[in-house]
Amino acid sequence: MKQRRWMLVATAAVVGLIVPAIGQGKVEPASLKWTRVQGGGGSIVTSYDFGVVGALSSESRWFRLGNSSFTRSGKLKVTLTGSPAFSIAHDRCAGKIIGKQLSCWVAVAYTPGKAGASDSATLTANGENAAAAKVRLSGTGSGHLYWVEGNGSSGAVKKVPLGGGKATSLAHDLGQPAAVKVDGTDVYWVDNAGGYLHKVPLGGGTVTTLTHDKDYPFSLAVDGKHAYWGDALGAVKEVGLGGGKVTTLATGQGPPLSLTVYGTHLYWADADHHAVRAVPIGGGTVTTLASHLHDPVAVAVDATHVYWVDAEDGTVNEVPLGGGKVTTLAGGQIQPVSVAVDGSYIYCVDIATRKVNKVPLGGGTVTTLATSPGDPTAVAVDSTHVYWIDAGGGSLNEVPLGGGKVTILASGQATPAALTVGP
Repeated sequence: MKQRRWMLVATAAVVGLIVPAIGQGKVEPASLKWTRVQGGGGSIVTSYDFGVVGALSSESRWFRLGNSSFTRSGKLKVTLTGSPAFSIAHDRCAGKIIGKQLSCWVAVAYTPGKAGASDSATLTANGENAAAAKVRLSGTGSGHLYWVEGNGSSGAVKKVPLGGGKATSLAHDLGQPAAVKVDGTDVYWVDNAGGYLHKVPLGGGTVTTLTHDKDYPFSLAVDGKHAYWGDALGAVKEVGLGGGKVTTLATGQGPPLSLTVYGTHLYWADADHHAVRAVPIGGGTVTTLASHLHDPVAVAVDATHVYWVDAEDGTVNEVPLGGGKVTTLAGGQIQPVSVAVDGSYIYCVDIATRKVNKVPLGGGTVTTLATSPGDPTAVAVDSTHVYWIDAGGGSLNEVPLGGGKVTILASGQATPAALTVGP
């Protein structure tokens, strides 16, 4: 009897091994893991940073889903939740069943929608007989620096990611592009040689001609509805962003330099008449904001003031948006030729001293942020850096707002002439 009981117990034990009771926890679920390497090795990836990617550009990464257990996964399902900037580009795991030393692959694309964006998402794989495997994804959107360059048939419109990277030609075989602006979808420029206003998508593609102006446009501004330009005969004009009827907003000016749109008005420097002027969007009375100047060559605008640099007396100046008292914020420049503004400082480049300078809003000490090897001819600013063209060296450069290391974003360019920061 004792032997018989022992045999029954042993038989039950054998049956228990042959027929596992999964629901009773006697068999572990399949062990899924994400890695980033080919084959069976590699460290488990629980988080992955795409790093800095240009806004509206796209970077893809492959992730390998493996199974380190003997239990088969059951049919797999892959999901991606979080920021819509992340998307599944290729899913080679959906519906598959993987066992020990088997794997499948999923590609995730990151396409930040705007500069400065910080995005995150979670990539999850589930199986019918497997615990979920997750990897946390992150990335940061960076903008681009856009510029125009060249003369004759060599003209081009280009961009490079902020922080550096590969320069891309968006349009080429142009005449003499003289100014460039961007919005959320397109890059706009004027061709001083052919008298055209063009646009091209931010990622490149078909060039669209918005208008032909025989009076040679050379300065440009863009808002959400219109493109505005100043021509060589002293007129300010506008056209819809899709092209169409051209409206003349002002005439009888000197060639409008550094045309800028802000709020309800357009602003520019009139070097021929030694003045800074404004006109309402849509047309109306031209207002002289400052007169009896020496050689105003460039303007920048914020919510309260218009700022300009004078290439003859080497000053940085301001006047309220509606006109009034002119204030000299800084002197001591020799030949400043371009100006930009943010919430704290005014930035300018001095072609004579080859310096990139800043002065506090309201005036104060001039600080040199960088010295350019060649001739700095244009400046732009965003929330982290100051950017400028070195026309002599054919380079596009950046320096932190507070000064520090100068980074060459693009070199070996052919006579870059104007720049702007965008998506």
